[in-house]
Amino acid sequence: MKNKLLLLVFLGCSFYSYSQHVYLYEYRASFSSSATGTPLYFESTISTNRGQLSSFNQTRPSSININEFKMVEFSQEVTSVTSFARYSPGFIGGCNNITSNTNTLPFTGCIQGTQLLSGTFNAFQCLNESYTSFKLIKMESLFTLNTEGATSNELKECAPRDIKISSGCQFKFALEYQLTGSSTWQEVIPYGSNSMTVSISTSDFPGLNTGDNFRLRARYLPTYGTTTANAYSDEIILKSASCSPVFDNVVPSPTTCNYSSDGGFKISVKRDLDTNEKIIFTLYDGINDAILLNQESTTSLINNGDGTFSYNWLTDLDAASYRVKYQTLNGTGNIPGTDSSWDTVEFSPVFTVAKPAKVVFSITNRSDEKCFAANDGYIDISASKENSRSLFYQLTKGTVIQVFNGSSWVDYTGSNPMSETYYSFDNETTTRISKLGEGDYRVKVRDSQECYMRNN
Repeated sequence: MKNKLLLLVFLGCSFYSYSQHVYLYEYRASFSSSATGTPLYFESTISTNRGQLSSFNQTRPSSININEFKMVEFSQEVTSVTSFARYSPGFIGGCNNITSNTNTLPFTGCIQGTQLLSGTFNAFQCLNESYTSFKLIKMESLFTLNTEGATSNELKECAPRDIKISSGCQFKFALEYQLTGSSTWQEVIPYGSNSMTVSISTSDFPGLNTGDNFRLRARYLPTYGTTTANAYSDEIILKSASCSPVFDNVVPSPTTCNYSSDGGFKISVKRDLDTNEKIIFTLYDGINDAILLNQESTTSLINNGDGTFSYNWLTDLDAASYRVKYQTLNGTGNIPGTDSSWDTVEFSPVFTVAKPAKVVFSITNRSDEKCFAANDGYIDISASKENSRSLFYQLTKGTVIQVFNGSSWVDYTGSNPMSETYYSFDNETTTRISKLGEGDYRVKVRDSQECYMRNN
């Protein structure tokens, strides 16, 4: 049994339009030189084929500290990154007056390391470099990463869910959440070098109730509680959902008669439905699981008073063996029987809609009346039927139904022959119809459920 949300209601919100191209840029380094007593010029520019990331230009510093960490947006994809630097230490013994260096690397979504900088600055003499960090990372939309191929926006209470932060580049981030009705964002995964895909469970979110929506986002700056807009990803909205109800049992109902097609069953589960939750049942042939017979759904189950809740199948069934699958969903809609999700849902045990024993009877003896108008003829009948049911007969003379008036059989003139012209057997399976006069008679036999003898 399985819980599924058919309606996809992931929502994406962002400080950026993720139809654009957003990048996390980090450049942390320090530079110094022994050339402090003479004019000193330092320049460092980082650019891409789509635009500049940062530029520093300083004269005569004792040291240069670069500390860039921000989100950058371009209208087109970045495919290369270039570092340009110029450094003039002055004319000091052993130092060359080098004008500029440039280094370019291809960009396919992730640069982490100092190879771009070392390729630019290591050629400069009399310049001391310390590279703390250099990163350029394409920020993918959390909404896009977590809706592609998704079947629902549910976080089920019985199963964790993976949230993808990146498809190909690992970096530091925190995962934050905000409950419905709250203006506060809280950490569910602290800031650090977390994996590109993280697992979350409903137990990770104190105060989250079944059926509540909540928001998730990634924070890219280490400072907890920062309000800097550039520190965050777009947002996704998930909903806490109950697990599918646990199966309890199936109680089949037999057909009324051996020849009728009015059987059914009651299926019970071990919890009630949540608000706006629907349960969908699909009925399969009990021998060939590939044969889907019918589907029914409801938003309301019957409380059995013992902690279980049930549903009575509405469509009449033939006597046969069956199996059933069920799923729950939140919101409107349905889950067609052809939906691939049914392939992973477990079957109930096979159950059988039975049919009662046939009503069969025969005339075992008869006697004509012994004298004219004596009305002392009789017919003996023997019958078989379903256990616990009673047998009744109806007598017709010629074409007219007969009733017994206390002393003899007379023509029936009433308006309700089904209830007024049937008489109980003398014993469980045998009876004698007495006080018969001359004539041609026909007998019908039925049981207490109004099932008759039939040839088929």
